[in-house]
Amino acid sequence: MKKILFILSLFISTISFAQNRHTGSFIHEVQNYGAVKDITIDNTQAIQRALDSAHAKGGGKVHIPSGVWGISKLHTYANVEIQGDGMATVLKATTADTMIVCNNSGSFAKFRGGTYGYSQPISDIFLEGHNIAVVGYSSQFMYWFNVSRVWIDSCTSIGLLLKGGLTGSFNDVTIQHCPTGALLDSFVTIPNGAVSPNLMEFHSCRFYYASLWGMTVRASQGNVALYNCDFEFNGIIHNPRTGSLQVLGSNRNGIYCENTWWEANYGTLVYLGPTSSGQGTTWTFRNCNMFVNSNAS
Repeated sequence: MKKILFILSLFISTISFAQNRHTGSFIHEVQNYGAVKDITIDNTQAIQRALDSAHAKGGGKVHIPSGVWGISKLHTYANVEIQGDGMATVLKATTADTMIVCNNSGSFAKFRGGTYGYSQPISDIFLEGHNIAVVGYSSQFMYWFNVSRVWIDSCTSIGLLLKGGLTGSFNDVTIQHCPTGALLDSFVTIPNGAVSPNLMEFHSCRFYYASLWGMTVRASQGNVALYNCDFEFNGIIHNPRTGSLQVLGSNRNGIYCENTWWEANYGTLVYLGPTSSGQGTTWTFRNCNMFVNSNAS
């Protein structure tokens, strides 16, 4: 019996280690690195110091408490998560720049080192007023990351820009008042010559008031799954080149929608652009509701 309990304990410890070996468990409070809860102060350097310190100590969480914090651009690390206190934590733009860059190659800080990596870089935060709120980029195949309970508002260009061979899950994310809500763009080629696709799942996400498109898929072999999502008030009235969802200039894309709501969208509800090889997009709609939209497609 003791032997069984020892093996069970070892098994649980192994799981715990596997879950925490990237992000660690230590919490870094941004105030301890000089951050000040004042919108007139740019806290970018202070919060970046917290990110750098967490990374240097093996990983952990950088906690940004409730309040309005001015920042310009932050670079995330492989083993660090930025976590707020929900809608009460507001990161507000101090410059017309990209707010948070998540990148696993080149000169940028690594977001998750190694192929088939995983990370939850951002959670429980309100992002407001940048050119682009979040950029995720990967040069590796199947690079997974997760964003949860994040609100993106009033960007001047794109709320969420995803580039490269990313595989990700977005949960309870709201993007509104941005010209383009989310853009899945580009692809990379891995050493054996295969295309590294974008594979994105959106769960209970909302895309509101995009003046151009709620979401654009512009990636070769891009696969998008929408579960319990909501598209409302996207596009411009009587402008068919704006609307909720466009798939543009891509090949062999797969779009899956389940229990997704489309209401009061202007322009075009779904736009399918030309493909360079003649291999179009595969669509699946299950239990979706389309109510008072200008154009279905």
